[in-house]
Amino acid sequence: MFDWQAKLAAPATISLPVQSHSSTQQVLDSVQTLNVPKKSFAAVLDSRSSNDDASLPVPCIKGDVLCIKIGQEEYAKGLDECRNALRGRITLVKGDKPYTARDLAKKLYSIWKLAQKWKMVPLGKGYYDFHFESLDEFRKIWAAGTVNLKPGLLRLSQWTKDFSHYNKKQTHASIWIRLVELPHEYWRERTLKEIACAVGTPIDIDAPTRNRAFGHYARILVDIDLSKHAFDDIMVEREGFAFKVEVQYERRPLFCHHCFVIGHVLATCKWLHPEVNKEVSDRGKRPALDDPTSRTILPRQHWVPRKDRGASTSP
Repeated sequence: MFDWQAKLAAPATISLPVQSHSSTQQVLDSVQTLNVPKKSFAAVLDSRSSNDDASLPVPCIKGDVLCIKIGQEEYAKGLDECRNALRGRITLVKGDKPYTARDLAKKLYSIWKLAQKWKMVPLGKGYYDFHFESLDEFRKIWAAGTVNLKPGLLRLSQWTKDFSHYNKKQTHASIWIRLVELPHEYWRERTLKEIACAVGTPIDIDAPTRNRAFGHYARILVDIDLSKHAFDDIMVEREGFAFKVEVQYERRPLFCHHCFVIGHVLATCKWLHPEVNKEVSDRGKRPALDDPTSRTILPRQHWVPRKDRGASTSP
């Protein structure tokens, strides 16, 4: 006689085809996962471990500021994860199309051609972090330095902690320089860039210089750090000989060495000379409406009715 109650009480059995041990184990794991009953949100909250929550730091208020002290051990682990990291910033010339993160990563893949994995993290305002799995490839990219993206430059620097792009000042600009009366045997592209790298990072050489169509000076586009001293000549050395070549800067922008901002100099810096800046701003202001000295009193005119306008007012 068929006992249907005993049949329902017996555990269910699963028949599996003959497979390898690994594939069978995967099927068992998947079935076991599917058979696990779903927990409610309240059950998950009740069953979670409270050890981590108990060890979390307690915030405090210092003055008007809310403060929290983090654990040094976890912070040290975070620093260790960034040991093979570099920081980069893209510099574009006026008119260049900005890069998307996808386009930049695609271009760097073709330029670097690395065998190991690496990761690019956008930080904002043209800044990126680059994390490398291989220490050798990290050193290789760091030694290469600035990357010419054509158009634009990716300037690499050492990774630093506590970085914030809001506190960074833009001190670099792309400027055309002239190497005046440079002998023509030095007008090889590689040689010109070697000379120009004394004042900055060479980006490009103009067509007349490359074609030697104009021989008064060699013209090179260079990325220059405006916060550094600008030299008017360069001592070019080779085996058994050295000579000076004059350097001229085309449209070098104004730069303030006090606040490190492009657009003004020390003499007109509003932080150093607030009174001078106020005089300049006040000079261009229009007088206020309630200022008695700004009012112009017009002479009283004789009123003429509309119908009599244009006619003679004499008797």
